[in-house]
Amino acid sequence: MAASPEDLLTFAGGPSILGVGALLGYGRGVLKGSDRTPAKGWLTLGAGLLLCGWLLLFLALACPTVLRSWTASGEVQPKLVLLTATWLAAIGLLGTALAKAPAAGRYLSESYRAGEGPWLVRVMRRLVG
Repeated sequence: MAASPEDLLTFAGGPSILGVGALLGYGRGVLKGSDRTPAKGWLTLGAGLLLCGWLLLFLALACPTVLRSWTASGEVQPKLVLLTATWLAAIGLLGTALAKAPAAGRYLSESYRAGEGPWLVRVMRRLVG
């Protein structure tokens, strides 16, 4: 059973849009800062993973409805146009979050001294250089 456009827009809007804005604002502030704190790095990485998960869930749930609306005949429904715009914005946000992932990994690897940190930090050091 596919979700209705109203349900999908409710899922994308409301309190969750404030959460997305807060996560993006926090992450940008941390990555632009000059200090390197492990707790902030882990929180930023966790927030980014949470954001990507939420966006992927929304994209997966909305995809069938959005694609069907592109090929439907009849009158244009404003809710479906809004859903398509939201879906495209979610793709853009997901791309932005993924593009910032190396910066978050670099921040976290710089938060620890060379040779120190958990195994995930050592992996990130190899990945981001």
